[in-house]
Amino acid sequence: MKTSILFYCMLFITLACGETNHEQHPANHEMESREESVTQSIYYCSMHPDVQQNEPGSCPICGMDLVLKPTESNSKSMDNHSNEHKHSGEIEGDDSHSSNYNRATENSIFLASQKSRDLQLETDVVKLTSVELDFKLPGRVELDPRTSVRMSSYVEGRIDELLVNYAGAYVQTGDIVATIYSPEMINAQQELITLSNSTPLREGLLNSSRVKLQRLGMSDDDIKKVQSTGKIMDTIPLRAPSSGYVHELKVLPEQYMQRGESLFLINDHRQLWLVVEAYEHQLPYLKVGQKISWQLAQNTLSRHSSNDTYKPLTGTIEYISPEITMDTQTASVRLTIENASSNLRPNQLLSGHLLVPFSEKKQLTVPYSSVLWTGEKSFVYVNKEMDSGSFNELRQVILGPKTKDSIVILDGLNEGERVVSKGTFIVDAAAQLSNKPSMVQNQQFQYTTINSLDIDSLVNIYVELKNSLVVTEITQSTTYSKSMLTFIEEALKISSLKEDSRVLLEQLSNQVRLFSTASTIKEFRSYFIDLSTTMVELTKQYSLSDVRYVQFCPMANAGNGAYWISEDAEIRNPYYGDMMLRCGETIEEL
Repeated sequence: MKTSILFYCMLFITLACGETNHEQHPANHEMESREESVTQSIYYCSMHPDVQQNEPGSCPICGMDLVLKPTESNSKSMDNHSNEHKHSGEIEGDDSHSSNYNRATENSIFLASQKSRDLQLETDVVKLTSVELDFKLPGRVELDPRTSVRMSSYVEGRIDELLVNYAGAYVQTGDIVATIYSPEMINAQQELITLSNSTPLREGLLNSSRVKLQRLGMSDDDIKKVQSTGKIMDTIPLRAPSSGYVHELKVLPEQYMQRGESLFLINDHRQLWLVVEAYEHQLPYLKVGQKISWQLAQNTLSRHSSNDTYKPLTGTIEYISPEITMDTQTASVRLTIENASSNLRPNQLLSGHLLVPFSEKKQLTVPYSSVLWTGEKSFVYVNKEMDSGSFNELRQVILGPKTKDSIVILDGLNEGERVVSKGTFIVDAAAQLSNKPSMVQNQQFQYTTINSLDIDSLVNIYVELKNSLVVTEITQSTTYSKSMLTFIEEALKISSLKEDSRVLLEQLSNQVRLFSTASTIKEFRSYFIDLSTTMVELTKQYSLSDVRYVQFCPMANAGNGAYWISEDAEIRNPYYGDMMLRCGETIEEL
């Protein structure tokens, strides 16, 4: 009896506890659901990860739509929905991939397959290809003097009639272009007539007389006419020695000419020179004897109706000027082109793309969109596929020249590797959120705000220094450099300066001191390159009262390009002054 009572008591307690747990369980689920909801409602900008909020919206900096920030709760929730894509909600790597992660490097971030598809990431293979550099250059068409024929007179005399009296006229071989009165030619004709009528007939002397007239420029038909009629031609016709267009007309009617004096030149335009102007940094890729092609720009093509014009012009470089032109800072590069269709005309100005082989060997290339720049350093994300996703490794690369759609990789990648070509910034943003190495961590510029330094005054002095180089005023340059140096020395006494700003100011101080030692405008502009680079870095750490513009000239610094800060958007180049005042572009606002 006691045993039965004890049994029912235990059963009652068990049921009561079970009911209590059953009542509490939904509450726990509701609480967890609320926690997950709060956790999942964090949205961020893939370009500016510091921008975060609890609801969807747009980034106030770039305007991109905010995306949901993946969390550990996201991953667990998606695990319950799909075992096949176990980590499809993850952007950050985690311990569940430890075996795969060990195969990658510490610079890698794991992205699940589904997440990569959601972000529309794309990859491309590192290819080994023949590289052609595309230089957009101005050019002009010139006559090839080697194909010109000189129209001249073989006797002294006076031009009686000039039948071709303007440059550009077209003549055929044998056409009469002028008539000339020459006493010497009259005497030679009289000699022929006398010998023809003499008896006995002296064939040897007669033949010598005919040859003499031929050498003086008389045609065989005219010689036969004089010999048969016995009448002297008062004026002798001058005939075109070849077909073509008249150039460099040098005579007028009634003008007296010396023996061998040129009337004009004749050129058929079938073979012309193409002379393009190459910038200094492009010259190392050009060599005499190199076969290249030159594609006319679209605005040039529209002027012609012939389909032949759309074909690239091919030729061999025959000459590269050993001097740089002062006005344009370019060197002339000449190649010979065929012009059978006569679409091109001498003195025509053209704009086109000079296609030049970069190297005899094939080069590694990747899409241009796959490269991240931080200033001096460049990075790509190398993609390594796994069963459930991919590792994306941040890797520094050394870049070569840029082609039309790709860029040459000199070091850092191997043939056959895959790189992220679309969505690179999204992957980098994910790496930042995961505390993985990223482009931002490698940037030379640190975007912080320092209020203890009067940056506006420093920039104003710098701008005045820049303007003195624009107008080539060496005295003003020296004055402003001294003012700038005094300001920097006072700024270095500020105890609240951050270490990175102090380092830049000390570096700027040394550069301004070196600038002050210059004695020629060339030296001033050379020292201004590094000074401006440091100034840009320093200014980016501050909030300016007025907008300033970072501008860039690709021609300066021996073709490597150089920056400067300007007070307005209009380009006024301090590295060349009036010589190339408008060379450059605005690349950033401060």
